[in-house]
Amino acid sequence: MRNSYKYTKLYSGAEPEFIEGDVFEIIIPLTTGAMTKVGPGTSPVEGGEVGGEVGGEVKDESKNVALSVKLDIAKVNALLEFCQEAKSRTELQEFCKIRSQDYFRRNVLLPLIASGRLKRTIPDKPNSSKQKYIRG
Repeated sequence: MRNSYKYTKLYSGAEPEFIEGDVFEIIIPLTTGAMTKVGPGTSPVEGGEVGGEVGGEVKDESKNVALSVKLDIAKVNALLEFCQEAKSRTELQEFCKIRSQDYFRRNVLLPLIASGRLKRTIPDKPNSSKQKYIRG
C-alpha cells in the first residue's frame, strides 16, 4: 500500500483509490506520459489500457465470473488480425507463444469470445475437436 501511494504520486501526481468489497480493487490514475512503454519498437499504450488487460472485464454468464484478457493491446490486435480466417486453438496458442493450454483458454480465448471479438465456427459444440475461431 505504501509503495502504491509513493509510486502513483511519482508517476501521475494523484493518489490511488482502494475499494474493499467481495473483490479488493485498486484504481491507479495515470497520465498519458506514465502509460508510455519504454524500449525499442514500442509506442504509447492506446485507449487508457494499462497492465496488459484489454477491454476491461467481461462477465462469464455460465460461471458468474469476471474475465479479462491477459495480453497487451498490440498482441490482441495482432491475434485478431491473424483470425481473419478461421484458426484452431492450437494455432492461436502458438501465435501467442503461450505454452499452457489451460492458461490460454481461461485468460485469452474465453474473454475474447465473451466480449464478441472472436467467434466459434461451431457454436453449438464448443468442445468439438474441429472447433475453430474467427474474428467477430
